[in-house]
Amino acid sequence: IGATTFDDINVVDGINEKGLSVGAFYFTGYSVYTNYKTQKNTKNSLSPSQFTNWILSQFDNLDDIKKNIKNVTIVNAIPKGWPISPPFHYIVYDKSGKSIVIEPLKEGLIAYDNPTGVLTNSPTFPWQLTNLKNYIGLSNTSPKPLSLGDEQLNPFGQGTGLRGLPGDFTPPSRFIRAVVFSQYATPAPNLHDGINQLFHLLHQFDIPVGSVASVENGKTLYDYTLATIVRDPQNIVLYFVTYDKPFTVQSIKLSDYKLDSNKITTSTIEGVEPYFTK
Repeated sequence: IGATTFDDINVVDGINEKGLSVGAFYFTGYSVYTNYKTQKNTKNSLSPSQFTNWILSQFDNLDDIKKNIKNVTIVNAIPKGWPISPPFHYIVYDKSGKSIVIEPLKEGLIAYDNPTGVLTNSPTFPWQLTNLKNYIGLSNTSPKPLSLGDEQLNPFGQGTGLRGLPGDFTPPSRFIRAVVFSQYATPAPNLHDGINQLFHLLHQFDIPVGSVASVENGKTLYDYTLATIVRDPQNIVLYFVTYDKPFTVQSIKLSDYKLDSNKITTSTIEGVEPYFTK
């Protein structure tokens, strides 16, 4: 189960019956695909969105994925409904929460173990880890007062331990914030509280309409957070909120569908029953 885009049936953010999940993230300026017109072995060629479906339909653990990615090639085919061949890199989680990042580069498909569990967009994952070293002094604990002669300098208030945390919407800044917030998150006592906590964390990255804009062909376009997804790999459930319903958590459970069906079931996100009803 997962989210699709445009008219493309491939899941770009989803989870399979083994609790393995994958997400595709824009990797503008860095993804390198093979030209499908010159590809001789078309049997093992995948479009950028087919690659996520290949992972979800073939694997249940990270080790097997790392062993087999050299057997396929991502080509610059344009998925149905897309205006371009989307520049993607990918994050994959197993049921335990461990993760890897897969990036299509000049050298081919490269898999990195991901100790942070975090991914955003460009640039490359190794660069993001290097940049993380600039923020090792951040702490969730406020600093102690400092004495300068007869003058005592006190923190202005709570949160001063995180002063310097980048707050803009660029991928490197969001990567830093995601690592910091996830590392300092406290364990939830139950599923309900865990889902609630995760949405609070992820809402730190919401982009409201008007905050991020670009001008193309004289027309102003706005980026915004269309939806936010939380996955439960133990019960195989997707929880999500949308821009129009930011305070209504909705859910889709894999067990509600026939696993042996030979038909793909699709639906819109309208009319899904809320998970949080209070």
